Amino acid sequence: MSEQKTSPGARLRDPVGRVFQVLRHMVEQPQGEFGVREIAKCCGMQPSTVHRALASLVDEGLVERLDGDTYKVGLELLRLGNLAQKKVDVRTVARPELHSIVEACNETVLLGLYDPRKRLMVRVDSVQSQHPLRYVFDLFQWTEIHRGASGLAILAHLPAAERAEILRQAENDTNTPWVGKAAAETELAEIRQQGYAITHGRRVPGAVGIAAPIFDHRSRVIGDLIMTVPQQRYTDKLGKQYVDLIVSAARRISRDIGHENSPVADEEFR
Repeated sequence: MSEQKTSPGARLRDPVGRVFQVLRHMVEQPQGEFGVREIAKCCGMQPSTVHRALASLVDEGLVERLDGDTYKVGLELLRLGNLAQKKVDVRTVARPELHSIVEACNETVLLGLYDPRKRLMVRVDSVQSQHPLRYVFDLFQWTEIHRGASGLAILAHLPAAERAEILRQAENDTNTPWVGKAAAETELAEIRQQGYAITHGRRVPGAVGIAAPIFDHRSRVIGDLIMTVPQQRYTDKLGKQYVDLIVSAARRISRDIGHENSPVADEEFR
């Protein structure tokens, strides 16, 4: 039996379809308040039809009616949207991007996630290079974020107070060699400006690390994409290509989990 496709006109004749059409319009448009006739004109409906759809949405708390017969998105819709965002599995979203990068350059790529309670990161997925010489990392091991590119791409985009506390702890940790607080702050500012981190032999001797941050729907950094390349196979020309691959993929992942690329206020990083 052949599949029957529903035309846009048929959807508009469906009461549920009309309700979703109205709701979608209110969510996608930039303004905060909407009039019945405005919605009707934009959605190609009769005002009476829009009024009935809005009444159903108001009953469910998804839309709120204001004075003057205008409407705005309700708190219930915001609550449901936030819950839906939390159900997005970053690993599922990122997995195709990891494969795409490795297919393009044949270098190992990993997905790292950050835990703000522990202030540590953990690598949760990887796709390996097919080169005989490559780096293989154990997954699901907690790692500090103040040394190599894999951690610095996250650390650079944390709120100022959280970042400062991590740097203070690093300065007191004599068992973990690092560049020092002053040099780290300069490096982190550069990472924020350029959108990625790159280090040579900082965490693993002989390895070049490249990483770009991943942001969630609240514009909070939640992890990063990481590439590791043996120094002997690395060149500056290849490095530029690798950076483009990593940064572009990290931005797509961020977009797909709800980040709208909204800039973070400068004062947050001061």
